[in-house]
Amino acid sequence: MVKHFAIALIAAVLVLTQSPAALAAEPQTSSSLTAQSSSKFGLALLRKLGGQSKNLFICPLSIHTCLEMALAGAKGKTAQEMAEVLGLSGHAMPEVEADYSSFMSKLTTKPQFAGFEGPGAAVQLEFANSLWSHKDLNLVPSYVSLLKNTYKAECTALDFANPSAPGRINSWVKQCTHGKIDSVIQSLDPADLLVLVNAAYFKAHWEHEFSKSQTRPSSFYLGSGKVVKVPMMHASRRFEYYEDKDVQLISLPYTDSHFQMYIVLPQKTLSIGKFCAMLTAENWSKWKQCSNREGALAVPKFKLEYQIGLKSILAEMGMPTAFSIAADFSKMTARKALISDVIHKTFVDVNEEGTEAAAVTAIPIAGAGFHEPEKPFSMVVDRPFFFALESNGFEQQTDALIFAGTVVDPR
Repeated sequence: MVKHFAIALIAAVLVLTQSPAALAAEPQTSSSLTAQSSSKFGLALLRKLGGQSKNLFICPLSIHTCLEMALAGAKGKTAQEMAEVLGLSGHAMPEVEADYSSFMSKLTTKPQFAGFEGPGAAVQLEFANSLWSHKDLNLVPSYVSLLKNTYKAECTALDFANPSAPGRINSWVKQCTHGKIDSVIQSLDPADLLVLVNAAYFKAHWEHEFSKSQTRPSSFYLGSGKVVKVPMMHASRRFEYYEDKDVQLISLPYTDSHFQMYIVLPQKTLSIGKFCAMLTAENWSKWKQCSNREGALAVPKFKLEYQIGLKSILAEMGMPTAFSIAADFSKMTARKALISDVIHKTFVDVNEEGTEAAAVTAIPIAGAGFHEPEKPFSMVVDRPFFFALESNGFEQQTDALIFAGTVVDPR
């Protein structure tokens, strides 16, 4: 039930990227503001959410995009707090909006996104935004124009009192996520004002697929100490790999080398909770300084769905006003409005062929120098681990943390 200001956001699956420069503590002029801010926001959110006894999977870019669309309608203290949490403080909104438009154009208009037709095909990456407003709500015309022109949002007026209204929104969500997320709004109240939605979808094959004949049941050690059997994929070849006293990290590229998955296995002395507390931009940049090494990898297949309400977390991170009666969204509408929640839903399927993922967030209103190893490494991902999907390589303009999470039980 949406109380006052409804804003829904959907995010799909993406891949990893993010060069060290993109995650550096200080902004780099060669990197997009959107890429930097959304990735830092994602790492901060993961530090807050990490260490739970259940699987975790979020789409930082989706959450950031939807909150950015809400920020465009905010003023005063509401806007100041939101900009600070989103990593946009000190940047005028026209700069933020222009950078977002440029970033998304570079990220989604590459030839490799032509389609997905099977093994070896191009990466499929799609984003979409929409605004669903109460039919009697008078939105500020400049705000609607901004969403249409900069965020390419579809804007639709609905009768929120009609029982079919949520179905209209959910149908859009299902279509944009290729059926992986089938709903985000369960009900609407006639008093609700609007719903903002960001949807995204990602699908890609590995550059080097895992042989299905090598997948076999293996032990996985839960944080509780319990041992379970999971289907473990195996590969032996040269990998981009990093290791230190805290982690083992491996990079798995997709058929388009601009996208890759990082799998990070904390050392046995480091719990997944303590690892997540270490997810700073500096550490993430350091861990990705891979070298090309011969080795063997064992990693579980996994498919998971995740859902969380982010209202309290975002308030703790520094933007409580947006959720209170003191909220000011007057650049959006003259009506008093506030964000009632930020509900995030995700899906990911990692198997021998590649990765498919999707996400939805409803706001009812994330290689240094070559070193030849002395001996081949062995990385057996048989305990809770972290993984991230990034995009990278387009002249650093689109380096960004798109999806990230922890797997404590891959069953």
